[in-house]
Amino acid sequence: MLKELAPRAPGINERNSAGETPLMLAVEVDAMPCVEALLDHHADANLDLHKSNALHLAAVRGDPNIVERLAKAVKDVNQIGWHRETPLMIAARNGHANAVRRLLTLKADAGCRNAGGSNAFHIAADYGKHEVLMALKPFVKSVDEQTAAGETALMLAAKSGYAEAVQTLLSFNADATLTDQFGRTALHFAAFRGEPDSVERLGKAVKDVNQVMHGHMTALMRAANMGHVEAVRRLLNCNARTDVKNSGGVNAFHIAAMTGRHKVLEALESFVEVDECTADGETALLLAALEGHAEAVDVLLKRGADPIHLNAPDENGRTHMMQAAMEGRWNAVKGLVQAGAEINCPDNDGVTPLMVANQSNVPADVMALLSR
Repeated sequence: MLKELAPRAPGINERNSAGETPLMLAVEVDAMPCVEALLDHHADANLDLHKSNALHLAAVRGDPNIVERLAKAVKDVNQIGWHRETPLMIAARNGHANAVRRLLTLKADAGCRNAGGSNAFHIAADYGKHEVLMALKPFVKSVDEQTAAGETALMLAAKSGYAEAVQTLLSFNADATLTDQFGRTALHFAAFRGEPDSVERLGKAVKDVNQVMHGHMTALMRAANMGHVEAVRRLLNCNARTDVKNSGGVNAFHIAAMTGRHKVLEALESFVEVDECTADGETALLLAALEGHAEAVDVLLKRGADPIHLNAPDENGRTHMMQAAMEGRWNAVKGLVQAGAEINCPDNDGVTPLMVANQSNVPADVMALLSR
């Protein structure tokens, strides 16, 4: 029917109530014959809706033939659309490798940047589109180009947990030692995400698996903090050190205790001294107890953690138990009791935790513990 329309037929570019032209509607349903007929009858491929034209829409859908036909019809194959994205970026994000190839042959610019400073290569990495990465590689200046935030494609793939994209980028000799604006390498991102294969590959690719980011955090600390047990094991196999401390004076074992990652504590136990103190003199057992992490406390006690540090008083004679009671931190009270802390040591004024509890709205189970 469209082929029977007269050239420049009235209404060929007329919009519906949503602002869409017939060409846009044809693209959205992958109707190649309709697209060709409309273009043959002078449908305007440059008209846009919310800054995106028919080619942007085709890039979302990914039909390479429609993409090619429209790319030849528009004035600018690199026209910026919604979120300052070009059709090439859109096709890359959606993993349409064939559409990406067609756009590149028609002079799509792989160096264009979106509002966040990412190009199509960064976007493909961020969404784990390894086939698109392979298609784009010959067209980028460097596989190590950085976004406005200093992130490389390798960092983005690691951050998003795409092991195959990480492997592809490493096969391109992507530099695993580069850092973003916060001093994070791709390994730091992988450790936070916890994808084990990426952690292992990057752990072997970096010069120093113990490299620190801002806050003096290592990849091992980040994996421990998030409870990624297998990532922790892979890092240890890559010679990650457990004795490194962050700017707060704590190591990976302390971090696992504070966050209640009892499985991580089990993975780390043979690599650490269980009673090693933080810069503030706190052991892993004390840290776990103060946060009320019962399973972590249990693991540490079974590994021979010494409860002696639990009863250390401050200058007022107040133990951690007393301080927790005074502040109404009842989970900490329960954790300390479980860990073996003395229950009612008086402070310099003779006040005990039980006396404090009697003046507070204390849960019944906590009162029972303090009254033993």
